[in-house]
Order: sequence, then structure tokens, then C-alpha cells
Amino acid sequence: MEFQRKKNIENRRLIMGLCSAFFFIIVSCIPALADGGDDLLKAVRLGEIEQVRSLIDKKVDLSVRDNRDKTPLIVAAYNNKLQIAKLLIENGAKLEEIDEKGYRRTALLFAASRRKMNTTK
Repeated sequence: MEFQRKKNIENRRLIMGLCSAFFFIIVSCIPALADGGDDLLKAVRLGEIEQVRSLIDKKVDLSVRDNRDKTPLIVAAYNNKLQIAKLLIENGAKLEEIDEKGYRRTALLFAASRRKMNTTK
């Protein structure tokens, strides 16, 4: 009985160690989200241009992608955030990037498909 109890404790420790290692690997595979990319995507969605500007000044990766494979520029175009889209383009966001998981569209195609003509200009 005591042997089985010790074995269970060892197994739990092993599982916890593996879970910690797995979590570390996952987090380290998403460097953009670890260094502000998630904040940039959130600020773009919410239309917080000053926050976007601040994150750009901190050199956050403008090619970061959300869980639906959208870049900040695609998110801005999709949500008709014209000033943020301009800001991202002026600071090097790539116009030709597409969302690989969804509709396979660029930011321009997203804006046009949503009939956001101001953003397409």
C-alpha cells in the first residue's frame, strides 16, 4: 500500500514536470505574443490608436498573428480602423500578407469585402 502511494506521488510529480515543460515550449514558440504582439492585436481591435503607436515605438512585431491568423493590419482593415491601418502601413506593416487559415485574403481584400471603401484607399 505504501509503495503504491509513493508511486502515485512520483507519477504526479512527473506529470507536473512534463506539463511545465510543455507550457514553456508552447510559450517560447510564440515570441510575438510574449513581447507585446497580443497587446497590439487587442489595441487594434479596440481602436486604441495611442496604444498602437506606443507599441510600435517599442518595436513590436507588426506581422504578429492572432489565433485566426490575422495580422494587425488585416484586423484594422476588417474593422474599418482607417487611422490605425495607415499608422501600421507607415511603420512597415506588409500589405501583401494574407490570412492562411481563413479566407486567404490580404488586408485590402478584407476591407473591400466588407465594403469599407475609405480603408481601401
